[in-house]
Amino acid sequence: MSNSNRYVISVKIKQRLLELEKLLEEKQIKHEWIMYVIENLIEPVKIGISHLQKTYGEDSQINATFDLFIARLVNIHNMHFLKEI
Repeated sequence: MSNSNRYVISVKIKQRLLELEKLLEEKQIKHEWIMYVIENLIEPVKIGISHLQKTYGEDSQINATFDLFIARLVNIHNMHFLKEI
């Protein structure tokens, strides 16, 4: 895949993560079922990004970017979905 396609993919993922973070931070998601769906999608999205990393294995910059995306997803999960004990 060309470098421009890799860049476009990474930009689109970043945009969606930023949108999700903003919605969660501003508590704009009012329905519990939507929060449940988002929580259950985090792990499959992380897996998908990991697969993209393997696909673009030769590009260290894209791999580092995808590592950051996975870390952001972990942070989103920890900040908004882990229940305090």
